[in-house]
Amino acid sequence: GENLEFVSAGIRSGQNAKSGLLELSINKSNKITRDSVAQLLEWIKEKLEFLEDPAQEFEHNHDSSFCQYCVVLDPKKNFWS
Repeated sequence: GENLEFVSAGIRSGQNAKSGLLELSINKSNKITRDSVAQLLEWIKEKLEFLEDPAQEFEHNHDSSFCQYCVVLDPKKNFWS
């Protein structure tokens, strides 16, 4: 195949179709390179290590639609459907 320097990625919202294509952006750039993918994977790794640490405590954030506690540990609301 071709040796591309970057790709672009996006989704179309089912709930808000008028918003058009929602492009993936890493570090404020929609040109996704191998380096930016490596940065994204490192960020995911750090978040997983944080969640795995038994010393971390979570508490409900009543003002957030995407409270880390609710989404990760006590998912009463299905945000992904």
